[in-house]
Amino acid sequence: MRIFKVDEKIDSYTAPLLKVVFSALLIAALLAIRIWVPISSPVWDAIVGVASAMLMLLLVLRIALSFCEMLLLSERREKANLDIQAAIKKSKKCSVDYVISLLESNDIIDVAIFLGGRVVRFGASSDSRQGESRLFGKQYYIDDKSDVAIETVRETLDKYSENDELCVISIDGLIPRR
Repeated sequence: MRIFKVDEKIDSYTAPLLKVVFSALLIAALLAIRIWVPISSPVWDAIVGVASAMLMLLLVLRIALSFCEMLLLSERREKANLDIQAAIKKSKKCSVDYVISLLESNDIIDVAIFLGGRVVRFGASSDSRQGESRLFGKQYYIDDKSDVAIETVRETLDKYSENDELCVISIDGLIPRR
């Protein structure tokens, strides 16, 4: 972890908030030490003063970077939400039976639907040998779960469908035709 670099891939506010709290506590501790711990030597007092000031500036920088991380995360979440809303507007309602028939009739297909407030990807994948066009070893998947039975896919889709319909956002990366 690079401490003075903005982490653009964070997905939670926890880490930046912890960095802010830790930095603020360190600044308070440095100030308390400078106030309540007397240093009799003027040379050592100057050295400790300069070192403390430099460390405090670095901690203030870390706090500013943490706020930048939180702003980036907020913007990224807002953009993702707008992207999902736009995709939902362009989506098509399809029956569960139609989607299952698509899966069964295609060797390779990827379908994205809006389920329970999030985008779920499922589909079918197959293998082939180099130089051959024939596909084999068809498997179904739902999100990160691979080698799922078609019955499990149907049960999952039935469970989350509304009136036996699904909100299909994309089929093989393309917006479905209305």
